[in-house]
Amino acid sequence: MLKKASMGMFIAIVIGSMWLIMPPRAASIITAERIPNADSGHILLQAGGCFACHTDTDDYAGGLRLDSPFGDFYSPNITMNTTQGIGGWSLNDFALAVRQGISPEGTFYYPVMPFTAYQGMTDQDIADMWAALQQLPNSDQSNIAHDLPFPFNQRLLLKGWRLLFFKQDRVDPEQRGAYLAEHVLHCAECHTPRNRLGALIASKHFAGNDQLPDDNAAPDIRSHVLKDNGWVAADLKYLFAEGMLPNGDYVGGTMVEVTDYGTAALSSEDRALLADYLLGN
Repeated sequence: MLKKASMGMFIAIVIGSMWLIMPPRAASIITAERIPNADSGHILLQAGGCFACHTDTDDYAGGLRLDSPFGDFYSPNITMNTTQGIGGWSLNDFALAVRQGISPEGTFYYPVMPFTAYQGMTDQDIADMWAALQQLPNSDQSNIAHDLPFPFNQRLLLKGWRLLFFKQDRVDPEQRGAYLAEHVLHCAECHTPRNRLGALIASKHFAGNDQLPDDNAAPDIRSHVLKDNGWVAADLKYLFAEGMLPNGDYVGGTMVEVTDYGTAALSSEDRALLADYLLGN
């Protein structure tokens, strides 16, 4: 009996080890030709936080540090440089990285890159962003390796994390306000608390997070809380355009980047739809 149990444990360990080391399937996920709109892509790059997160000295050349409970992360160069950037990628490589968090080589990206939200972005938006990236100035700025202690520096563990927490939940892009909030702007990434493994707590969606990097905090933006605090659509639309609060003060912390580089780039119609969605209208 003991011998059978030991053999079963051995088989389980072998299967588990094989599952861990087996590379993810990197299938092509843009299935049809798209006519890209680079102008729309530039707006999406800003609204999606790409400019804010991937710019330290040179635009989109990476190097920005993000501290976390798991160590320090550094954003990579996403210009079309073929050695330091993503100039050797294809559209499908880009789509796989953005929506699935998998590199062209088949390695996993840490979820500090919000592919968990971007997974719902449409083929058209991905193609537009890719077209916009082609127009950016090329930078040979070197990438900086993440500074993570053991065991967080073991990317194989991300396979288990993804199994537990990476859900393919997509909002209908026709529901424009929801699509912008949940996928493009990825509001939940800051406004939802996380568990000890860094995953968003789904039951507290938009309920606020007081443990953001650099001692920042994001308030509760659930619709009933916004309404109880006196927010109306006009206030939110003005916040998204100018970064100004109803009391005349301006937003602070990382929300400055969200408004200055993100929501301000949206059309007035999109800002209105975003406001209505957040208020539950």
